[in-house]
Amino acid sequence: MTDQIREKLIYKRKIYRITEEPLEPYFNKHKIERPFEFTRTDCWRSYEGVWKVKYGKLYLANLTAYNEEYIEVGLDILFPGKKDVFAEWYTGDIRLPIDKAEYSSYLPHFFLDTGLFLKFKKGILVSTRLVKSEKI
Repeated sequence: MTDQIREKLIYKRKIYRITEEPLEPYFNKHKIERPFEFTRTDCWRSYEGVWKVKYGKLYLANLTAYNEEYIEVGLDILFPGKKDVFAEWYTGDIRLPIDKAEYSSYLPHFFLDTGLFLKFKKGILVSTRLVKSEKI
């Protein structure tokens, strides 16, 4: 199995690679079929999003994907004329990794319980929770 490219999230001026896919609920909510072409085995979702938390809200800041002619497209394909998009559709947790070992290929499952968890409700950051692993 090919290790998948993760989405990026910028939080407090630091870039994290996340396993969550905050754009998926948007597609589901609006019953949209992804307008992207599959181009790489390391990215089954066919796009890479860059997210940011700004003023306590989650935004989609950038998008990289390819259309049916295999031409690179960006945010305009879903949100014409927008520089960044408030993710009002997203409710749930996003886990920011805190352990550098987590960025190696084939992520061990035990890291998924640790990290800085950001909880969003309709795109608004409502709480944060830090969970560290205990040394054995």
